[in-house]
Amino acid sequence: MSDFVEAYKKLLIAQYANKEKATAHISSVLSKFDEVYEFAKSFEEAFDVDFAVGKQLDIIGKIVGFNRDNNIDDDTYRFFLKCKIVKNYTKSTMIDEEQRLSIQDSIDFIFSGFGYVTDSPYMKLTLYVDDRFDNFMIQYAKEANLFPRPQSVEYRAIIVYKDRKTFGFSEHNTGFGDKTKDKIDSYFAYKIK
Repeated sequence: MSDFVEAYKKLLIAQYANKEKATAHISSVLSKFDEVYEFAKSFEEAFDVDFAVGKQLDIIGKIVGFNRDNNIDDDTYRFFLKCKIVKNYTKSTMIDEEQRLSIQDSIDFIFSGFGYVTDSPYMKLTLYVDDRFDNFMIQYAKEANLFPRPQSVEYRAIIVYKDRKTFGFSEHNTGFGDKTKDKIDSYFAYKIK
């Protein structure tokens, strides 16, 4: 029996809840609706950006406002769609104490915890990304304006680093590349644009 039928069985009043005929009647009446419920429920996964493929991703792209380029595969397009979706919901602050989606939260989500952003006093942002991500994807997303940012603020540079380590100071390394408080060796990163 599906979740749909079981949920309705729980709605029976106490005097009928344990009666075989009452529960059988509910099952019988709702069996056709159960098929419709299961069909509708399949849309949830079919149009989930993490599971959708091919034409389903194209439909999500139309809804989100980012159409697929013909030579982009599903995984790359999925990354771009996630960037666009997150950008649409991001608040234009670096860190938001009210638990809304900030720029830092968005970058952290887009790059699965392997990216962060810093700002400068000159209305420029610098994006730091671990080298496990494809440089083409990052550059394309930047050029397509898919990374969240405040209005009239641009990404000055994208820096690629290795193993969550970028150049910084051993005493104050949290502001220069390492989001953890652990003391680790720092390395120079390279700029892709």
